[in-house]
Amino acid sequence: MADHLAEQVTSYIEWIYQSYNQAKPYLPEGFDRDRRHPEWTRALLDQLGSPDRTTCNIAVTGSKGKGTHAILLAAVLERMGLSVGLFTSPHLVDFLERIRLNGQKISEKDFVRYAQRIRSAAETLQLPAHHYFGPVGYVAAIAAEFFRDHQTDVNIFELGRGARHDDVNQIVHQGALMTPVFLEHKMQLGPELRDVIWEKIGILTSDTRWWVLHPQPQETGQILETIRAELHLPEPIRAQMNQCQLVCRKDNIDEYRVTTSGPIFTIYGPTVLEAFRSNLVVVMEAAWQIWRMLRPFSEASLELHIEDLALPGRMQYLPNLSVPTLLDGAIHRENARRVLNYLDAIGQLGNKRRGAIVCLPDDKDGEGLLNELHEYLDWIIFCRAQNPHLQFSRHWVGVWQQMGKIGKETHSFASAWQMALDHLSVDEIWLLGTQSFLTDVFQYLKIDTGSIWNQPTKQKSDGKSLTAKE
Repeated sequence: MADHLAEQVTSYIEWIYQSYNQAKPYLPEGFDRDRRHPEWTRALLDQLGSPDRTTCNIAVTGSKGKGTHAILLAAVLERMGLSVGLFTSPHLVDFLERIRLNGQKISEKDFVRYAQRIRSAAETLQLPAHHYFGPVGYVAAIAAEFFRDHQTDVNIFELGRGARHDDVNQIVHQGALMTPVFLEHKMQLGPELRDVIWEKIGILTSDTRWWVLHPQPQETGQILETIRAELHLPEPIRAQMNQCQLVCRKDNIDEYRVTTSGPIFTIYGPTVLEAFRSNLVVVMEAAWQIWRMLRPFSEASLELHIEDLALPGRMQYLPNLSVPTLLDGAIHRENARRVLNYLDAIGQLGNKRRGAIVCLPDDKDGEGLLNELHEYLDWIIFCRAQNPHLQFSRHWVGVWQQMGKIGKETHSFASAWQMALDHLSVDEIWLLGTQSFLTDVFQYLKIDTGSIWNQPTKQKSDGKSLTAKE
């Protein structure tokens, strides 16, 4: 029975990509605006009875940190006492990670049941030649139906690379978060920073009541404000780094005071939050706005405990390994600086013998990353991810050896890990690389990604409280 259910899951995952794969050979070259048809996701949702219009939804866009913001917001809202749906993409290990209820991934049985429902609705719609249902739109529709039936209080939807022409943006959302935006995906969004920002700001629809803006690079901020004024869009709630203050750090638990446009919250969380203080400000402001919408006459706890939150692949120390091991998705200079600043802030950047296993596809900032890290690493083993769509033709090991360091290369993380354990002695190992590399690490080391919580039971907050009216 279990094998049959797993086969059904696999079959529906294949079906999710079928419409796009059939249309792909006929799609015009160009940007998302020329190739994508998110309006069919909206048509599908309407055919299902518009499940997204009966719930409170929050959308997240930006160039980096979307998943972190989404997971952190879902965690905070859950600890405030709300029932929370979470949609993220892509997944690390299991496709079902993309849909979560109160931190737990959707079950295989539920996934199959809701996929059947979405497929039946999709088959009633006639698409023009060479149009298609976006795969992520299908999954977002499954999530919307699942959340509606489970009567969630609020749902968080992480968008893809854009917003204006993104299928997930078709989900009606009352609030929005925008993470830092920079020039990326030039082939899909446009060649200039303004093109990218134009796509991202499409997250603001006629249904969006408010949006919280993460601190932005200076040029991004200037262009964003110009476009916002041109389109007569509402002013954002601007988060600032100084709104988050570290109060105490003890036994790998941090205590933060976060100031919002309403109350001041006290957050107890894992030390990894040190690397995401600005994210925490954005999240707590959004959480306050959500609470005001949903519970305008109820008290909100001002003390929240998220000590057992897991942020897979984000400054994550992996447990139960023979050598202390840090995992992070660092792929360019800025990521590397963030790793170093985090370890320095928590007192872990001292004199240690360190090595790293690094995965750098051709389109990543290998030179920048290596220049930042060379002072702190004795050796690096370069490996490839198993994702066949990534290119690995750059000779990074030669660049590293020219810096006077030990460098080796191999074909996979599995072989790199065995090489490191068998032949290279260090006090700590860093695992750094692209999203596909993180997937390889989690699969090989058999790390569970089924929940955003490290423990199955939740602690309830019992601190001071405040009414939304106040």
